[in-house]
Order: sequence, then C-alpha cells, then structure tokens
Amino acid sequence: MRLEEWYRWFEDWTEDATAARYDHAERVEELRAAVEKANNPGKEKAPQKAG
Repeated sequence: MRLEEWYRWFEDWTEDATAARYDHAERVEELRAAVEKANNPGKEKAPQKAG
C-alpha cells in the first residue's frame, strides 16, 4: 500500500470511529441517568444540608 492509499484509508477509518463514538448523541440524557443510577445504587437524591 502506498503512502497516499494508507492516508486515505486511515482518514476514512478515523471518520468512521468518530461517528461511532458520537452516534449516541440523541440518548445523552438517558445515558446520564443510567450512569448516575449506577454510581448511587439505592440512593435517592437527598436534600442538601444548609451549612
């Protein structure tokens, strides 16, 4: 594979990888809620203490 061919292949691959990484954009709120729930199992949001 010549350098120019490799460069085109690599450029296409990185664009595909980036698109796959950000393909979940429409689900951000759902994913955020799932992460918060996983980080705080069984805990509801407790009121903040004044302090």
